[in-house]
Amino acid sequence: MGAGLDEGIAVILAAVMAILGIFYTARLQRKMLRKQHTFQVIDKLNGWKELDECADFAAKLIRAGKVPTLCDDIHAESCEKIDFLLNYYEVLASAVICGDVDEELVFRMERGRLTRAYLAFIPYIDENRQDMLSLKLWENLEFLTYRWLSAKGDAFETLVDQMRLRPTVTGYDFRRDEIRQFLLKQRAALLPTFG
Repeated sequence: MGAGLDEGIAVILAAVMAILGIFYTARLQRKMLRKQHTFQVIDKLNGWKELDECADFAAKLIRAGKVPTLCDDIHAESCEKIDFLLNYYEVLASAVICGDVDEELVFRMERGRLTRAYLAFIPYIDENRQDMLSLKLWENLEFLTYRWLSAKGDAFETLVDQMRLRPTVTGYDFRRDEIRQFLLKQRAALLPTFG
């Protein structure tokens, strides 16, 4: 009877290991496909003439200290280009948060431009949020900027992120004031490099 029990445990253990192997292989394959997709997306965006023009235009506005806050007829062209740039990074941030693209690859390729765009346009974003009575405007961009500029979450949150293959956004709404203060400090530290 003891040998039969040992064989039964071995069969169960082998089945569990096979299932774990299948899950691991599927996860690894999903991760590799997502990296490939991310690279293709970013590669297609490199050389996107409209994005490059808007980024150059925004950089000139920042260096000249002429970033508008709310848009009127005089600043319509400037606001349109700033909105285009912020909306592009909002979509990219949203794709990272949803797990559609690989965060590590986007971080390596777009971190500087994404975080600088958000920090440079905080007053513009704030005025537009107040005008539209919504904190949701460009919130994915805000979260990703915070995530990438601050220390990573605790060990448990990092483990959950790795298992889910995407960032955990759970406590974001409850810590908005703290996050805002952190980002304003980052902006103040970065302001001299804008000019």
